[in-house]
Amino acid sequence: MKYIDFYFLQSKTYPDFNYLKKIANLGDWKDLKKEVDKKIKDLNFKALSRDVEKFLFNRKDIEKVTCFKEYFNDIITERIK
Repeated sequence: MKYIDFYFLQSKTYPDFNYLKKIANLGDWKDLKKEVDKKIKDLNFKALSRDVEKFLFNRKDIEKVTCFKEYFNDIITERIK
C-alpha cells in the first residue's frame, strides 16, 4: 500500500530533507531518487497490484500501482529541475 500512499502524500507535502539527511544521508531529490530506484528496481508492480487490488476503493487506482516506477520517476525528475 505504500505506493498508493506516495500518490496521495506527494500532492500534500514535501520530504523533510534535513531529517532525511540525518537518518538516511538523503540530502536532496537526487539522493532520494537514487535510493528509491535501488529499492524498487526489482519489484514486480504488476504482481504487487494484484496483492493490493482488493483493498482499493476505486479499481482504477490499480494503474497507480502498476505504473509506479514511471510515475515516481516523472515526479522526481520534475522536482529535480
